[in-house]
Amino acid sequence: MTSGAQGAAGSEPRAAGDVTQAVVLGAGLGTRLRPMTEHLPKPGVPLLHIPVAAHAIAHLAAAGVRDVAVNTHYLASALEAALPAHVPPHVTLRFSREAALLGTGGGIRAAWALLDRTRPLLVMNGDILFRPDLAEVVRVHRTRAALATMVVRAHPEAQRLGAVESDRQGRVVRLLGTPAEREVAEEWMFTGVHVLSPEVFGRLPEEGCIVRRGYRHWVDEGLPVYAAPSDATFRDVGTHAEYLAAHLDALDADPSTVAVHPDARVMPEAHLSRSFVGPHAEVASGVRLHECVVWPGTTVRSSATRALIGPFGVLPVP
Repeated sequence: MTSGAQGAAGSEPRAAGDVTQAVVLGAGLGTRLRPMTEHLPKPGVPLLHIPVAAHAIAHLAAAGVRDVAVNTHYLASALEAALPAHVPPHVTLRFSREAALLGTGGGIRAAWALLDRTRPLLVMNGDILFRPDLAEVVRVHRTRAALATMVVRAHPEAQRLGAVESDRQGRVVRLLGTPAEREVAEEWMFTGVHVLSPEVFGRLPEEGCIVRRGYRHWVDEGLPVYAAPSDATFRDVGTHAEYLAAHLDALDADPSTVAVHPDARVMPEAHLSRSFVGPHAEVASGVRLHECVVWPGTTVRSSATRALIGPFGVLPVP
């Protein structure tokens, strides 16, 4: 992983014990990132010079995961071509290509079937920049003999956006507002990172959302579902503004972050400030860029401020 990626991520995580397989969700449509996602699916867009989903895989690998399955659908070939070069050599990567979009529940089920369904599974969304302490999450999961453990975070609008609500022991007792009669102590937002015990496999829907068609029923039935809070920085790169902010965050967190890729060409008379230039991109003489992200292979001949620049053109970011 590049130094730029580590700069955004922070310190390396602890090993997550014997949970050594994971599913990374990569089949979404990325509609809010268009027109960027007309060229690459959201998990494949370059973030700090590597695909977004590669950050999740690197975090999982550092925690001891050795087998990863990524589900793909939209622009599947592009994601399947982009990821392998950024996967650590000790990690086996598989792809679960969906002819029709299966949703998060069905996607996890189909991808888990390519791994070992008799062993526990870590799941991460492939379109976020988030590095929770996976060892602690697995410890919580094991200690509480959970069926599933949801990594959650505090959010001021959790109720409006769909809260995960837990009791004083951390057990999830209410989800999306029901069952209303249960007493709760904390409310959270789900991060899209979770641990699933092998018993979950047969309970997963063949298609549809894992929250509404999986967790919704498990919580109603009183099954052991737990919340594991994390205060790690969470960044959903699902909009142009969030995507640019993730790059700027990396510079603020670590000034040594590699902003200009070694394989990029920036002419001596060009001026860059707080900007990223991807591999094989070129910034022409006289061009001034401030808070911009230049995609790989792109030639920039005009100055810009707070913009994303690539095969999709120049996208100003308010």
